[in-house]
Amino acid sequence: MRFHIPVRSGVGGPLAVRNAREIYSGSTVSLLADEVYVSGALVGRQGRLPPNPMLSLHHQDAVFDIPAGQVTPGTTAVVAVRVWCPPGARLPIFMSDLRVSIDERRNLLLAYRADHATALIGDGLNLALNGLVALFSAGLLFVWRKTGKRDLLMCGVMLISIALFSLLRGQVPIELSALSWRTYALIWVALEFISMAATIEFVWTVNSLRAPGMKFLYYAFAILFNGADLVLFLAMTPSMLARWSILGLVPMLGGYNLVQSSVNLWVLLVRRQNRLLAITIIATSASAMLELFGVFVGGIKIGPFYMEYIGLAFLLSEIALLLLLGQRAMKAWRTRDELRVEFDAAREVQQQLVAPAVDLPGFKIQSAYAPAKQVGGDFFLVLPEADGSVLILMGDVSGKGLRAAMTVSAIMGALRGCERCVFRH
Repeated sequence: MRFHIPVRSGVGGPLAVRNAREIYSGSTVSLLADEVYVSGALVGRQGRLPPNPMLSLHHQDAVFDIPAGQVTPGTTAVVAVRVWCPPGARLPIFMSDLRVSIDERRNLLLAYRADHATALIGDGLNLALNGLVALFSAGLLFVWRKTGKRDLLMCGVMLISIALFSLLRGQVPIELSALSWRTYALIWVALEFISMAATIEFVWTVNSLRAPGMKFLYYAFAILFNGADLVLFLAMTPSMLARWSILGLVPMLGGYNLVQSSVNLWVLLVRRQNRLLAITIIATSASAMLELFGVFVGGIKIGPFYMEYIGLAFLLSEIALLLLLGQRAMKAWRTRDELRVEFDAAREVQQQLVAPAVDLPGFKIQSAYAPAKQVGGDFFLVLPEADGSVLILMGDVSGKGLRAAMTVSAIMGALRGCERCVFRH
């Protein structure tokens, strides 16, 4: 693209050219590299064009110095921007957002820094809210470690990966990171797949679903979509694999969300359980599908902050899931405390029933009783005989835990009750 840019007269310092894109123009990541020419001379580039292409994460805005004498103040300069994009992004580029200007270098740098500060502040709400979601989701993992509830594990992993993925889409990681494009792409796809896989496991776990065929289809769409996404991220030259990935990207994501919505609709309408969870996940799938077909694009400004519609929808879904699972976590925590009190009482009773052995005349006896859990299924009893001998009874009830301990209690009670009438004769 070519631009005719008037250069104001009376410029006292070195000149520079700035090519900037609109800050609030959707996703902050564009698959492209560019070069900027002023009056036919290359003054700067972002990334690298073929034959050895390289994409740059810091593509949105740049200021390049213009060599002295290349442009005369008071005239009109011709600025050309040469853009290259990989196969996965060969769609209409939103060049209408491109703004090119020529002025003193210090003025352009001041404007550049002010716009970038505005962009970073605009991403602050997204950063803060998703950071809080990730933090509270880590709390679900803590409760899972204490209670063993698998639905808390899956929900925690799902929410943390979605929150990190939402943060990765924002302005702050791009501006402050020193990641290469390929590293960024690998992290992107990894978080995307982890969130999808964790969602599948969460839906199956929380609803106690079996349906292995449907789960296989669910995973197949997730794997194929992320595989196609990775190919398009990393492909630098046209190929048949890149072409098929472009063609398959939308159907794979659509299939994934269709299966997700269908499963949760079945849970909602047929099983009639976990209704709020099902509605929240269906709403998330609907938001993703609307964005996929171009209905749910753009964003909203909230004071100095900016959030994409899809990011806001996912954030609200994350908060809803966090609140719902947070209630489950608190209930599981209270249940765990109640069970711990009951197990402590059972352990005290068992310690009294299976008391340590004591020395008997002519015998020095030592014993140790260490159950694998709070209570156990092993037992022993030491009985002195009239002739000076000792009768030792030992047994092991199959299993562990409270059930085995209750059986031991019954056995020990029976043994103590009949020891005089049986063992003596």
